[in-house]
Amino acid sequence: MDTRKLRSAYIRVSHVGPLATISLTGSFCYSSHVIFRETYNRILNIEAINEIEIDCSEIEYLDSAALGMLLVLKDKADFAHKMLVLSRPSQVALSTFELVGFQFSFHIH
Repeated sequence: MDTRKLRSAYIRVSHVGPLATISLTGSFCYSSHVIFRETYNRILNIEAINEIEIDCSEIEYLDSAALGMLLVLKDKADFAHKMLVLSRPSQVALSTFELVGFQFSFHIH
């Protein structure tokens, strides 16, 4: 497991078999973009991984930059033939996802 401090958020990565999980805690916003991109690029380059789960259960805040980062990741995951799932969204995350229509583009569980 890898934990890195983001200005106001944490990211944890775990990898079990074909599933990689990126867990986000705190504020997922523009200040997170570099480390988030580095993290998902590492995961996208692992052939054995065929599903990427973004655990949204501990997101306290997200902004439009975070939504954009998720859209970019979705495009890259689709191109790499990897399933992307937004899992266990906090109430804040779920409300935002529903407001912008992510339920039509993402698997949300």
